[in-house]
Amino acid sequence: MDFFLSSPSRWIHRKRVRTAAALAVLLLGLLASVLAGWQVGHAIREDAIRRFAASCDAITIKIEERLRAYALMLQGGQGLFAASDTVERDEWRTYFETIEADRTVPGYEGIGFSLLIAAEDLPAHEASVRAEGFPDYRVNPPGPREVYSSIVYLEPFRGRNLRAFGYDLFSFPARHRSMAKARDSGLPALS
Repeated sequence: MDFFLSSPSRWIHRKRVRTAAALAVLLLGLLASVLAGWQVGHAIREDAIRRFAASCDAITIKIEERLRAYALMLQGGQGLFAASDTVERDEWRTYFETIEADRTVPGYEGIGFSLLIAAEDLPAHEASVRAEGFPDYRVNPPGPREVYSSIVYLEPFRGRNLRAFGYDLFSFPARHRSMAKARDSGLPALS
């Protein structure tokens, strides 16, 4: 009978093969884990981008709807002035109450009419508004300018809006540009 004993070199060789196989399985597992993690991370990022884009689209639509509603209110005010020789303060209030802006366009601060005033007409304008029952009325900020633009009608005429009464929108360059654009085009313009 012959007995064959494994030689130490064969045993070492088998151990090396097993170790190499285990390392290969470990490396393949790690590689598969890294690839799976990358794919999951990529899918999560793509989903986040899609959700963010959808949220941005929804916000954009809401902003556009709100701006269209503001433009319609302004065009309604323009129509009021076009249909009348003069518009008095109580007529502006009636217009505001009729369109129910607080119900149809929540979040607005006020709807106003700003009058363009030549520098030489400023004293007469201020005297005229004071005679309507506003003894402290003055166009502000003070200072000499060629042309003034005073908010003379503003609804609702209470709270923070009272501070805007008489404010010269032309004194602020961005508002001056957008108001001039609206005046020249007949269309609403944003500042």
